[in-house]
Amino acid sequence: MKKKVLIPVFLAAIALPVCLNKGASSVNADYIGEFGVGQSKDRTAYIEHASAVQDQLAEEGFVLLKNKDNYLPRDTQGMKVSLAGKSSVNLARGGAGSGSGSVSNGVADYQLMESAEGHVKGALTEVGMELNQTLIDFYGTWTYNSQRDTVSFSNNSKSGSGRSNGNDGWKGNSEVVIGETPLSSYSAELLATLDEYNDAAIQVISREGSEGCDVKTCNAHDSKKTNSSAEKVSDRHALQLSENEEALFEELKKHTDNIIIIVNSGNIFQCDKFENDDKVKAILWIGNPGAVGAKSVGKILTGQVNPSGRTVDTWARDFTKDPTFQNFSDNSQTNEVVSTNGKTYYAPQDTLFAADGAPMLSYGTDKNYKEHSAPRWDTARGGEEFKVVSGGLNGVKPASYLAYEEGIYVDYRYYETRYADMAKGNKGEADNWYGGEEGVIYPFGYGLSYTSFKQEIVSSNVKGKTLKDGIYDIEVKVKVKNTGNVAGKDVVQLYWKAPYTKGGIEKADRVLCAFAKTKLLNKGESETLTLKINTQDFANYDFADKNGNGFKGYELDGGDYYITLNQNAHEELGSVKFSVAKEGIKYDKDRYTGHEVKNRFTDRGFYDCLPGENDFDFEQYSREDMANVPTHPTYEDRTVKAGSRYEEYLTHEFRMEDLENENKGLYIPEEVNKTKADIEALGWTQPATAPSQADSIQFQDLVGLDINDPLWEQAMNQMTYNEMIGFSYGGGQHNQAISRMGKPATGDSDGPSQFQIIWWAGAPIVAATYNVDLAKRQGEMVGMEAHINGTYGWAGPAVNLHRSP
Repeated sequence: MKKKVLIPVFLAAIALPVCLNKGASSVNADYIGEFGVGQSKDRTAYIEHASAVQDQLAEEGFVLLKNKDNYLPRDTQGMKVSLAGKSSVNLARGGAGSGSGSVSNGVADYQLMESAEGHVKGALTEVGMELNQTLIDFYGTWTYNSQRDTVSFSNNSKSGSGRSNGNDGWKGNSEVVIGETPLSSYSAELLATLDEYNDAAIQVISREGSEGCDVKTCNAHDSKKTNSSAEKVSDRHALQLSENEEALFEELKKHTDNIIIIVNSGNIFQCDKFENDDKVKAILWIGNPGAVGAKSVGKILTGQVNPSGRTVDTWARDFTKDPTFQNFSDNSQTNEVVSTNGKTYYAPQDTLFAADGAPMLSYGTDKNYKEHSAPRWDTARGGEEFKVVSGGLNGVKPASYLAYEEGIYVDYRYYETRYADMAKGNKGEADNWYGGEEGVIYPFGYGLSYTSFKQEIVSSNVKGKTLKDGIYDIEVKVKVKNTGNVAGKDVVQLYWKAPYTKGGIEKADRVLCAFAKTKLLNKGESETLTLKINTQDFANYDFADKNGNGFKGYELDGGDYYITLNQNAHEELGSVKFSVAKEGIKYDKDRYTGHEVKNRFTDRGFYDCLPGENDFDFEQYSREDMANVPTHPTYEDRTVKAGSRYEEYLTHEFRMEDLENENKGLYIPEEVNKTKADIEALGWTQPATAPSQADSIQFQDLVGLDINDPLWEQAMNQMTYNEMIGFSYGGGQHNQAISRMGKPATGDSDGPSQFQIIWWAGAPIVAATYNVDLAKRQGEMVGMEAHINGTYGWAGPAVNLHRSP
């Protein structure tokens, strides 16, 4: 048969487990030998070594955001400290849903909650702090049920219920509850203890994330409330201080002049209030630190560890001023009440409107597609038949208006580009904007250290050269010297700056193109790092031939280019200048695959739900006028035109029979619109019955073979049609056995924070280390977990645009 049709599907289902299973002992042998775990899949020894990797992730991934007057590090022995905030005794070690994790059960979890490894309280006690136990007891306690071997957190009745997070039955609504204790619940006697333990106060601010919903853009309340209109139009969002958190913060300032803020959130947090307050001596972001990462808090506060993490987002002063905020999902702070056809609707619940002016509800009336199985009837609407999954499209309410109007100008690519263009005309005005209420507190790539470093470019193979047609590997050597008094690690960041022509190809002013982390450098010690960049990887995609050269694809305009050495996205330390010839460089083929590069979706270049001619229209944000920031779409903007494919998509329940229809690839790829007859016509020969085991090609014979090896085709042709269909459909979080071919069944694991054994620090912490070798080491450890537990598929950590926090 034609391998291009089925081999990719087949490989996705079976080849990876086969390779891992076949090569596990040999792949892990080197790593096992390095750490002395032995050949017996010693789980206890593995946990010890993997926990060491976890420790290093936390130590290098936590980010020190503020350190006023070098308040940190400190000798904490005997410091009398008030550890404040309900989360101080119930840390958000992971997210909700698949982002959660566990240690084991029962007593192990209980011991962890009380230990330095799993808890901020334990971490601070271990470094000698005397904590306000009255305050700790007020928030709640962990209890262990020996009969059931379970552990649970019990909120003290006076402190109220704690935080919660999740979604409302997969309808797309966040059920986040901040859960901070109202200040009115603190007795006078309790508040008086803050004066006794006032060497410092440490306030823990916790946030989680969950699957099936976005972060709430309104209603940062502290307890569950009814879904009232007053709640929806709150002027706070869930990534800033809630009313109760702010009240606690203001109270702490009455009792001490030294406050440390611990931001316990995988996401970023709006820190404007903390940054501007002189009583806040330090801010430390610890992400969601997994099972044992919390102990690094004490190590960093005392200087046992010199922080070296760097931010992986731009921390804006006001999240609502970001261009993406106006066009992000169910944004209740920017939506409004609308009236149409004599009816009034509250837009945030269903922000898309049909051509007849009515909102698209959580189900759609289907008058065009009557032939379907298991019909349902809506008695509330006069017995009309409807067919979208109950609760919304695919179980989720209809997507609110979501327009990627900002184009490529996301995160630092927006803030740094707007600043750079503004600074060309008036640097003072640009500085005021960048540092003002619409600007930035902590740039992308920012992080403080207890020592100082000097970085300088020592050489580059493109300095002063003119590049012509071709793909170039650029090398830049950077020398880093520790000029301070204590040992530490530094991060080298290189940014790509391409020439921009007004009205030409859209380009950000700078793009991170390479980074590296130094080894631990002692006082006065230096290290020279070599960073590599490929020119095609940073070519700009001109989908509309905006430079008028007759080419649509990846290209480098002619002109002067710079690779800058930066402290972070905003602060430049040095640069290398080179040029591209006047005619530019065009890349019509991908350098990895050799495939042709062409527009495969739309010439509009951006996405607004479905990009059809009868869907929605909006103006794409351009560098030509960066002051013209996107605004919230009007009611008219959110109303589809008659004949919109999007309206049909909401009201047309997908059925397998649709594969037989001519759909021109609108909703599903053409490649899957194949019948059995189509596949047989491509030349698939198959046996009437499956061959015996003796006559079957064995999976071990396929390990390591190139995809074009004819043995793959022979093996596939030994499978009957029903076997192929059953294998493809029967793989829900596991991988079926094919005994006659010697393929064992394998299991998959769902959850990016925990694969099998270790509850890892959250992926944002791993990213914030800027340490590729350390991340690779974590990956090798996860491979060992697979080897130990015999589970080889992982719905694991992923990446996204970080378009909006």
